[in-house]
Amino acid sequence: MDFGQILAASLSPGIPRRMTVYVGRLCRELCDESRGSDIRQAAGVAMKNAVVSKDTARLQDYEERWMAVDANARMQIKSQLLATLGATEARAGTAAAQTTAAISRVELKRNAWPELMEALMAGVHSNNENMRRCVIETIGYICEEIEPSVLESQSDKILTAVITGLRAEEPSNAVRTAAAHALYNSLEFARMNFDRQNERDIIMNVVCTATQATDEALVLASFECLVRIVSLYYHLMEPYMKHAVSMLTINSMHCAAEPVVLQAIEFWSTVCDIETDLQAAEASDFVCLHFARNSLDHLLPSLLKLLPHEDEDDTDEWNKAMAAGTCLSLLAECVREDIFHGGIILQFVERNLVVPDWRLREAAVMAFGSVMDGPNTESVSPFINDGLPMLLKMMDDSSVAVRDTSAWAIGRVVDFFNNVIPIGLIPHISTVLCTGLTGPPRVAVNCCWSLMSLFVHYGDDSNDLQTSAISAHFTNVASALFSTAQRQDADDSNLKSAAYQSLANVVLFAPMDCVPAVEKLQTVMVVKFTESQSLASQIVSVDDRMRFSELQSHICTVLQNSLKKLGRPDLHVADQIMTASLSILANCSKGTELEDVMLLIGTLISEIEAEFTRFAHPFIPLLNKAISNHAEYHLCTVAVGVVGDLARSMNQALLPFCDDLMRHLLEALQDPSLARIVKPHVVSSIGDVALGVGGSFVKYLPHTMTFFAQAGVISVQDEDDYDEVDFVCDIRESLLEAYTSIVQGFKDDQQAAVSLSQYVNQITEFIAIVSSDPNRSDAMVRAAIGLVGDLVDTYKSQMLPILRNDWLMRFIRQPLEDNSQLSESTLSVVKWTLSVQSRLLFIL
Repeated sequence: MDFGQILAASLSPGIPRRMTVYVGRLCRELCDESRGSDIRQAAGVAMKNAVVSKDTARLQDYEERWMAVDANARMQIKSQLLATLGATEARAGTAAAQTTAAISRVELKRNAWPELMEALMAGVHSNNENMRRCVIETIGYICEEIEPSVLESQSDKILTAVITGLRAEEPSNAVRTAAAHALYNSLEFARMNFDRQNERDIIMNVVCTATQATDEALVLASFECLVRIVSLYYHLMEPYMKHAVSMLTINSMHCAAEPVVLQAIEFWSTVCDIETDLQAAEASDFVCLHFARNSLDHLLPSLLKLLPHEDEDDTDEWNKAMAAGTCLSLLAECVREDIFHGGIILQFVERNLVVPDWRLREAAVMAFGSVMDGPNTESVSPFINDGLPMLLKMMDDSSVAVRDTSAWAIGRVVDFFNNVIPIGLIPHISTVLCTGLTGPPRVAVNCCWSLMSLFVHYGDDSNDLQTSAISAHFTNVASALFSTAQRQDADDSNLKSAAYQSLANVVLFAPMDCVPAVEKLQTVMVVKFTESQSLASQIVSVDDRMRFSELQSHICTVLQNSLKKLGRPDLHVADQIMTASLSILANCSKGTELEDVMLLIGTLISEIEAEFTRFAHPFIPLLNKAISNHAEYHLCTVAVGVVGDLARSMNQALLPFCDDLMRHLLEALQDPSLARIVKPHVVSSIGDVALGVGGSFVKYLPHTMTFFAQAGVISVQDEDDYDEVDFVCDIRESLLEAYTSIVQGFKDDQQAAVSLSQYVNQITEFIAIVSSDPNRSDAMVRAAIGLVGDLVDTYKSQMLPILRNDWLMRFIRQPLEDNSQLSESTLSVVKWTLSVQSRLLFIL
């Protein structure tokens, strides 16, 4: 069998039965020095793919298939792979390293290859350069793929091997670079080594020395290690920052190799992120060591010096000017008003705003905008008062880059210090930004975001604000944004998306005196929505489909926000929206597009309420189809939410559709393949249906309560798994809400209430679980105690045996007795529940 036949056999269903023969032949191809490098590399890839799978669902099967290979055969294959690490042909050695790591991923966690690390350690000291390099590559791949807990007991050996390869005494830069990459991958499980000062000193010394090498790849990999080290072991870095690392990284911002410069900047961005979080945390295991503040005198001038290094047409590729601007923003957020210490920023901006070189002008504007997030109002007000008029003037600059950055900087000022901007300047800002919408797409995009910020901060989405400084500008801004979205070049720089997103928010935050203008815009958007359906027949490519989907999404978002602003629409408008929406739901299969249509319909349902009954027959079967689409869980989540909108709006009119809706909801609840994040939403929607149809829900009670009982005993297995903790809290909160909805829905139907009474103990047992939950939230406490009040209000004296439980009364009274930090609304519910209980006891 030649190599082509071997690879073809990889597709054969006989692989599980002939695994030993298959991997044995691949191993011989990989280890055969007489074979070509391409064949050897391909054999290694095929062998690795036979042992492990990227598909987590199939990974266990692959691992068991490898472990089913005869132990002697596996031992022989592993020995051959280890020997091939020293292959003359570099690619063959790397392929052997990857395959060895893949096998170790399966075997080490089963304690099936205990001698591996000793064998690799021996290879580190080989006279064969390729052997040293590939051994260290193997260690790096192993550390990258395997859970840290599996390797913790081997951390000393691993770090010894890696540091040996990284030392300056190693003559090969290729070996040292491989060692730097391996160190990067091994750092997470080296905590015990970093806790020991002598070992930590050695690691830091070797890494810092490697950053000063002449080989660019080695220097880059070493700086990547420093970034990773500070992110993992920030609390241990003080002596190293003081004596070496701080100035080493700052000085490296000015070296010739841009990738190295980017890593040096990334180091300080990471430090600023960490220190900002530490300063914001109310409690932390570590304290902020203020590396950024202490290095400000050197760090800030270095970042400013990098800002002018940008090509005017190079707007998409990440470069050192962009990185420096980002780091400057993070630095300002970290050190706050100290960013203005010494006047360095102010002098840089004033000096460069008026120079002939556009790069320096753009850098000055970038610096201005970058320091908005962090400083207090008092320190930044003079800066804005002097600088904002200049920014507006820069919107007429001859350089596209300067206009682009100026539009962004104006938005930053509006976002963070709108309270400093003189109200009389708002008309000028609006006019300048609207004019900027006609400029090149990259400039227009930032004008879109800045106009959106203007309305978000000077408007209101609660419909309580009657008028504001931006009211007079709504019509011009909305018209300009809509026109911008229709530009021929609107696909460039994501301009169309920016224009529509900005328009949607301008509508949502418009003061109430803009309602007549919003009504006109809604009419235009409804026509646009209707006409867009004809574009479906013109789709001939994937790009066409993507553009069409994005257009539908944007139109839906604008219409949704117009409904939120205007409230109940004219039924003719509702008819037009639903006609177009039903067409999309019936003919489109793309989840993201359907999500936006569902959200639009959900908003329409909430506004027209019972009038939606006229659309129920054509819509609900399409809704059920979306609920049953468990593969696209985002769509399923939105569809489940729409069920709640229907139940709250249609009430008893929903009954004819409940059988199918409940079947789909309960199927979703019990489907193990459905993303668990959806299930709390399903539970809540079932509660909404129960509240909407009242006692008529009794026919679904047995199945519902069975599923609720199963969901109620789900508990946290790993307290360190925050996603799991959040899920359990979410499912418990949704169960409390659903139980409450059922109790309230059945209260006025005596027969239904009697049917529910057999489940009161189940509900009470669940409340007991919540009462002892250390992770319970304010909302959970409020819902649980409120549910007790509803049960007492409904079942009166039947609840007395339950109310005599000490745990229950302690739980209800605890918020009032221990001055807990619960919300006023929760305390109000507690008092109401106690009053219901007191009335019952008084009557009896």
